[in-house]
Amino acid sequence: MISFASRAPSLAFYTGAPVIETEDLDMVRDLFTADAPAFLATGKSHYAAIEQLVGARAHVWYETRRRRLYANVPPPE
Repeated sequence: MISFASRAPSLAFYTGAPVIETEDLDMVRDLFTADAPAFLATGKSHYAAIEQLVGARAHVWYETRRRRLYANVPPPE
């Protein structure tokens, strides 16, 4: 789980695992091109940058007015 350009301490509670906090677009790109599932939470000011960076691998799993949860795999049906 990645928190991009924001602090999200509650994510560790929900995921039960440490969260990577970063603003490194290269790291995000590398994780999203890997075969292992990757999840990224970010605020709306970063939606366009993330979607441009990872392209078709930016699958929205969950969205609120202020945040989106992206994954490099489509959500389950």
